[in-house]
Parts: sequence; structure tokens; C-alpha cells
Amino acid sequence: MLHTIYSNYFEVLEACLVENLKAEACRPDAVFETQEIIIPSLAAADRLRLDIAAQTGICCGYEFEFIGAWFEKMTGVESANEHTSQSMVWPLWTT
Repeated sequence: MLHTIYSNYFEVLEACLVENLKAEACRPDAVFETQEIIIPSLAAADRLRLDIAAQTGICCGYEFEFIGAWFEKMTGVESANEHTSQSMVWPLWTT
């Protein structure tokens, strides 16, 4: 299920995420499910991994994805990302 939470503060979003992950982990079949977490940057993913591990004891079963990769997987529509986009070509004319 898709949950969206809005805040200007990373710490508030992180606390809500950890509480939601703890609630999901209480389900009996949750051990075998992978939780997808959409991230804005690799630095955010690293911090979330460390903080989730610090608060819950372990950080496994989570898949951190950028919005473009997640959107592409969910819809099948190819989106531009660092692996598929071509370099920008700058045409130069001289007289």
C-alpha cells in the first residue's frame, strides 16, 4: 500500500516511517515481504538504513528506490534516470 506523509523536516518523516515499519513488522507474514521506500538521494537512504537499524535492531527487507525507478517499475513507462538518459548535446555554430 502507498502511504504519503508531508513534512518540511526530515526527522519528522523519518520518525513516521520507522513507526509505520514497526507496525507493518507485527504482521505474521511481514517477514517474507520487502518494503519499498522511495528516497530522494543515496545519502538519505544511508541515513535511513542506519537509523532504522539503531531503532529496531536490524535493517533488512527494505528496498530503497529513486522515484523514477519506482515509477517505471509500477507503470511500465520508461522514465529518464542516470542510467538511461543520454548526455546533453550542445550544438555549436561558428561563422
